Amino acid sequence: MVNADLVGASLIMADLSRANLSDVEMGRSGQNGRTNLREADLGAADLSTEYLWEGILIEVKYNVHTNWPDDFDPVAAGAVLMDYRPAGSRCIV
Repeated sequence: MVNADLVGASLIMADLSRANLSDVEMGRSGQNGRTNLREADLGAADLSTEYLWEGILIEVKYNVHTNWPDDFDPVAAGAVLMDYRPAGSRCIV
């Protein structure tokens, strides 16, 4: 789903584990609770308006270009900061 626009998509309890969501825009729909993003690639994804309540973010990969909501701590949620990589390429641990 590289460069996808998921604004308004209902992702309640969706399993997006290990998905490549780099450069994806996930706008606030208020319907993304308990989404499983375990080990997903969120490099350069725009989550700035996303409500990440009860989401599973363990070992989610992100980079310095990933936009998180204000006051959200991705490390505390279990996410792993990766080095810069070209857009569309998979994060490698």
